Amino acid sequence: MNRSNDKRLNTKASVAGGGLGTFILAAADRLPAGYELLKSFLVYSSPAIAVGAAAGWVLIAGFIRRQKRRYDMRAILKEATNKRDGLQSDPHASAAVKAAAQKHVDDLHELDMALMKDEADVVRAQLRAIR
Repeated sequence: MNRSNDKRLNTKASVAGGGLGTFILAAADRLPAGYELLKSFLVYSSPAIAVGAAAGWVLIAGFIRRQKRRYDMRAILKEATNKRDGLQSDPHASAAVKAAAQKHVDDLHELDMALMKDEADVVRAQLRAIR
């Protein structure tokens, strides 16, 4: 993910957290007179809830992005594997074409593994930043 996407995601997370915090404060302000304890709790906990919502937004958006990438990669791998299998069963395909198809599938598997490793590094960095 490039820096502009990071900034955009952080801005969305900040807006979501700030909006939730403001909503909680507004709700606390509108509580009737008999709910002073709840009102105090909401007023003092709203910043923590806002920060938690922003952190949750970042983690959930990252999770969704990773799942979409995995789904897309699975579809690409399935298509390449189906083409390779078709070529392997084709008696008219040359050995060079079959080898090239196998290399393509192997390269896609390597790319998938490299992307998963990068994703794991990103998740570790996000978790360290939250702690």
